[in-house]
Amino acid sequence: LHALPVALESARHMQDLATRLALCREWQALAPESIEPQIESARALVAAGDFDAAIAAYERLLEAHGPRTEVLLPLAAIYQDLVRTGDAQRVYLQAVELEPDNVDALCMAGQCARDLGDTALAERCLARAVELDPGSAFAQYNLGLLRFDQGRIEDAERLTCLSSACAMAALAGRT
Repeated sequence: LHALPVALESARHMQDLATRLALCREWQALAPESIEPQIESARALVAAGDFDAAIAAYERLLEAHGPRTEVLLPLAAIYQDLVRTGDAQRVYLQAVELEPDNVDALCMAGQCARDLGDTALAERCLARAVELDPGSAFAQYNLGLLRFDQGRIEDAERLTCLSSACAMAALAGRT
């Protein structure tokens, strides 16, 4: 059982969808109670570019296991990549409902709301994300874009400059 994740990592690097899916089926047979092999299968479908199958796989996971952020966030990302912004927003908001302090879910829900013209929702999500993680360059940048849309140029400039400073600090901390 412990060798399967290692083999999956190898198949990921080789971009071998058939092997990844076969390993996931084997993993599922060995650990039928685990959701992880099913999530890995959905990830493999995304990596292969089979978005319809990946959406169906994630939706089946939601039906079988209920809402989970490890399923909701990648599903919403697929919708967003396919420019199905309303679907993406709906799913990101489910993740926020499940985990109200999830900065990534808040940022992405806010970004979708901004794209859909719902500035009130975008404001709530993005301001909450910055409140929860003032050092998040992503949250600050997206809130800065919203401020720009609102004509609040000085606030937008401050936030986007802060996001650049946060990103630089994060990079400096990694070296």
